[in-house]
Amino acid sequence: HKKLLNSYESLLNNHAVLKEDYVALLENNSDYYAEYYHLLVQENSVLVKRNLELFEEIEWLHEEIRILYDEIEKLKKRNESLSC
Repeated sequence: HKKLLNSYESLLNNHAVLKEDYVALLENNSDYYAEYYHLLVQENSVLVKRNLELFEEIEWLHEEIRILYDEIEKLKKRNESLSC
């Protein structure tokens, strides 16, 4: 879980660096590299969004697991009380 958060933060940092490089290239009028970096920024943006979606899905799954675990514990207690 912490690894995913670090991975997501790393993607955001990479995205910020790519944007800075892109702006610098635009300022230097390097059309080829500007276009190349523009595509990288777009691709990285898609990856950042997908990573966030996955992170949110994992959070949801963690919550579902917690709920199921609670239900299992309730059933165990009920079973114990019935067996007495």
